[in-house]
Amino acid sequence: MAAPSHKPKPPEGFNSWLEYTILTFDGHNAALSFMFDAEPVDHHQIEAAVLDEFNALRALASLPPLASRSGD
Repeated sequence: MAAPSHKPKPPEGFNSWLEYTILTFDGHNAALSFMFDAEPVDHHQIEAAVLDEFNALRALASLPPLASRSGD
């Protein structure tokens, strides 16, 4: 099957697919690998770290940070 010749638009309320992916990232699966550690990592911590890393890249590009969808 041939790939479409156009890029699909990101969902309503998002400026790009990358923004959609970052803001809707679910850290539950990633947190499972830390479940039995002495200091387990919560999925919220992972989601916040992803957003922090993305916002650091945005800062390097002189772009404003994105806020989490939960308002945190």
